Amino acid sequence: MKDFFAKIKEKFSSLKKKKVSEEKVESSDPVEETDDLAIDDIDIDGPVSSEDKEQKPKPEKGDKPAIDKKKIFKGAALAIVVLSLFFGGVYALYQYVRDFPKVEAAGKKFFSRLKNKKNITPIYMSMTKGFRKKVTDKEFKYSIDGSSYLFENILKIEADENKYVKKGKRFNLQGTILYKDKSKGNFTLIFMKEKIKGKARFLVDGFEVSSKSKEKKIRKLAYKALQEFLKVLSVKSVESFRNFFHKSVGERMGKEANVRYAVMHSKHLEAGYTEHSYLEKDIEVDSNIQVTFKGTSKTKLGSTFEGKITLYYDRSWSVVGFSFKPKAVK
Repeated sequence: MKDFFAKIKEKFSSLKKKKVSEEKVESSDPVEETDDLAIDDIDIDGPVSSEDKEQKPKPEKGDKPAIDKKKIFKGAALAIVVLSLFFGGVYALYQYVRDFPKVEAAGKKFFSRLKNKKNITPIYMSMTKGFRKKVTDKEFKYSIDGSSYLFENILKIEADENKYVKKGKRFNLQGTILYKDKSKGNFTLIFMKEKIKGKARFLVDGFEVSSKSKEKKIRKLAYKALQEFLKVLSVKSVESFRNFFHKSVGERMGKEANVRYAVMHSKHLEAGYTEHSYLEKDIEVDSNIQVTFKGTSKTKLGSTFEGKITLYYDRSWSVVGFSFKPKAVK
């Protein structure tokens, strides 16, 4: 019995020792956990200690500071703007003191106003005093009407600065004209600088316009109109016959216009023309806008007539006179 209690006591003491040793082990664990937490809690973006500062490498003397590209770009842009304004101002001043741009503008205005030929008086009054002393308003109107196709359907004019000449108070402007039908022409304008209401202006003192290509096309249109008129001589419609004449013809006839047109149409319709022979080269040029074609016409009875047909240009070609006479027998 004593041995039994002795064994129990011994067992109890061994268990107590084991428990004490485990408690010692557990009491040492929190120290290790604290160390781990301290390492994990380091702020890598936080302030640097004095020791860390000393460990950083210092820049060497040969190293260059970083370049600010934004400042360079802004500076370059500002410089470009300043230079543009400067040179723009210089060019504007240069153009201001030059006469050519002003004379060129006056030339374009002159051609632009000639598009409206119904009222020539304002254009005539815009010419220089010297021009109006030499040329009357009727002569001026005739010169414009006499070459009216040269002032119509202008697409643009181009002044040639290389041919620009300034002599004293006279300014000679030359250049080319481009028409809508692709024809080309040449012009010469003489300007004089005069003061009107205290302002200096460039007024036309003389002009000349020519165009071989335009003239050629206009002549072809005249011949085409002639061919159409010859066909109408055999058409029963009096109105078609009458429409080929310029309005001035009817105005000259007065109140008898309708009767006289009817008589003429009936006379040629009865002739019964079977053939007309008019060549494009058989033309007499009375002026730039008036031409006369000569040719022959044969009737159904075998008679031959010598014809003369005069056409006038006013936006289009129309008849202003014609005659058919029996061909003399040799």
